[in-house]
Amino acid sequence: MRKAVITTCTGRKKVMPVLHSANLPVGDQASLLNAWVSLVKTAPTKHVAKDIYCGRGFSEALTASAKNDADLWVISAGLGLISGNHQIPSYNLTISTSSPESIQLKVVPRGTFAARRWWRDLNETLYATHTPLADLIRKKKDYLFILSLNYSYAEMVEDDLLSLSSDDLGRLRITGLGQNNSMHDRLKAICMPYDERFDGPNSPGKGTRSDFPQRTARHFIENILINAEADGATRHAAKVAKFLVGKEYPAKVKRNTKTDDEIKEILRARWFDAGGTSARMLRMLRDDMKVACEQKRFSQLFKSVKAEKNGP
Repeated sequence: MRKAVITTCTGRKKVMPVLHSANLPVGDQASLLNAWVSLVKTAPTKHVAKDIYCGRGFSEALTASAKNDADLWVISAGLGLISGNHQIPSYNLTISTSSPESIQLKVVPRGTFAARRWWRDLNETLYATHTPLADLIRKKKDYLFILSLNYSYAEMVEDDLLSLSSDDLGRLRITGLGQNNSMHDRLKAICMPYDERFDGPNSPGKGTRSDFPQRTARHFIENILINAEADGATRHAAKVAKFLVGKEYPAKVKRNTKTDDEIKEILRARWFDAGGTSARMLRMLRDDMKVACEQKRFSQLFKSVKAEKNGP
């Protein structure tokens, strides 16, 4: 059976983005989608998708596909479902509210953004299908698909995946969420039970929470699927659970608490070290400096400092 790796897009790009969701005016979701699609369709610069995305998570997915003769596909909040070999413009758009390029921050009234509808309408407008993942899986009957997901992207594509029959779902494995997640029971059954023990002291490949889905996907392909491609999801999950037996959980990190003003002072001082990007800044704050900061709070502080840097 052939294999395909499906991963999520990243905010980090090797090529300077020419499209920015931050430049869109505020509006309702439908009008924002139309404005964004118009930009995508008229963007002049094209590059191969797998040559644009970067970062540890994408690197893990790329290595897993290259080393194991697997196709590579990318779930993009800005471009829909694309092949790793697809020609695309470099862009910045995410559904994560921790980034200034979040499309959620542009939708009014606030709190009305619907990720599932965005995914459906984006793919319908660009590719005349509202279930691109399901279409791909249905079409390639001789493939086993390994899908690495975080929680926000899992919510976005859940309806797409649920349109699959039970037989087609049987050729899909999901990593990154564990089995104790909020997804539909039909999808929980194909989620591999990787948990925090994968990042414990005897981990085969430590990393951050943001690249956990891709690291576990690579481990699954290179260690669990060996001589077991024909096994069902239940047996694959049992093999993952067996691998984790005896593994230790990572030590809890004690982080210091600081006021908003103190955190903003840190952001100003380390701004260029993090390249002015929110994701890297948050990792530096939490991992390097051991400062506690909830993501929504950090997002607000980061935007405040960024506004200072950009000026009036």
